[in-house]
Amino acid sequence: MIVLDGSRCVGCQACVVACLQEHGRKDLVKALVIRRDYRDGRYEYRINVCRHCTDPECIPACPEGAFVVREGVVFLDVELCAGCGICVDACLYGAVSLGERAGKCNLCSHREGVPACVKTCPTGALTVESDRGGE
Repeated sequence: MIVLDGSRCVGCQACVVACLQEHGRKDLVKALVIRRDYRDGRYEYRINVCRHCTDPECIPACPEGAFVVREGVVFLDVELCAGCGICVDACLYGAVSLGERAGKCNLCSHREGVPACVKTCPTGALTVESDRGGE
């Protein structure tokens, strides 16, 4: 999963731009957008991307069987997706988006190396953690 070190993030949104350029879909970057909260006299940055859970709630929730786990990455087959939104409600992390069509982070599995957002982050605030969260 992609992890954000909020202490290193400056909120530049370079990761969002990289995701948009990589996938060409605004609806996919919805969960990646850096959220800035003001807490205790300082800004705190957060993202909310797919945690690639070991037991993802989206899989049993989907009546079309559009989700599958391969090599620890949760994939969504948009061709099978009916757009019902049940997975959006089932995901504990808000990591599935419905726009023109459904989408979610797949860690840029089509690329060699690290996801576009991680590679682009100028401060090194984004990393890929192999231990999947959500459990």
